[in-house]
Amino acid sequence: MHPGTSGGYSGGHQRMRFYIVMATLIVGGILFLLLVNNNNPTGFSLTSAIIGETNKSLIQTGDALGESTGTTQQKFNKVFSEEVVRTGKEVPVTLSSNQIPSVKKDTKVEEINLFFEDLTTTISVNDDKLELNNIKEVTLALKGFSGSIAFDEEGISLRGTASRIEVNDVAFSSEKTLTIAVSKLQYRTFDLIGLSLKDIDIPAGDGSLTVSDKLTYSLDEEAVKIYAYRGLLSVSKEDNVTAATTLEGTMQGISVSGEELGINVW
Repeated sequence: MHPGTSGGYSGGHQRMRFYIVMATLIVGGILFLLLVNNNNPTGFSLTSAIIGETNKSLIQTGDALGESTGTTQQKFNKVFSEEVVRTGKEVPVTLSSNQIPSVKKDTKVEEINLFFEDLTTTISVNDDKLELNNIKEVTLALKGFSGSIAFDEEGISLRGTASRIEVNDVAFSSEKTLTIAVSKLQYRTFDLIGLSLKDIDIPAGDGSLTVSDKLTYSLDEEAVKIYAYRGLLSVSKEDNVTAATTLEGTMQGISVSGEELGINVW
């Protein structure tokens, strides 16, 4: 084997992959823009990651990524989030990822379905401890939840009120809203239906992203941040090979960042 042969091949392979990704994104972006502009005269634009301090580009690559860290990235995040709020346009988005985000927010959720086998964690309903004796699996359903939600790959915590609470299809009744509190419950799966979040960060991982059913992108160890999200958020720890997190809803902006490129859309 001649010295450097393997390294040269690897570098060429990575460059070829990068060019393919760039070409796919540019063509897909043009088609997406044409379609959306035809359907929406007010416009929905693809915008850029900041390179250096002021220049804009659809795709941010290699050395530019390294230069756009620290203070510059913070400035861009601020400008981007402000632009998202200013435009106020919602577009459909679907995302799947093999990573579970870390979220701690005060929000409202139309419906929460929580499936777990952890019977050691205390669950309080109207300040009374919920007794779950002689049960192997529990499905906890909440309707009209309002309060604090915190979850990560370790567990989920809830503190707030709900208009209806069901445990394995057995409902709690009350003339007023019911209070519920649970801390760091080890879940297997949960669905948050009708969730509203100002923003949500998905850690770098693999998966897929579709915007408006027309622009599809495969995530390859890339992080995603979604702004002004509304819809379904589903998390599962049963299968770590396929997607652990799924989002289906609408958003007003999205940022994708990885080692090879970065994309920002509003």
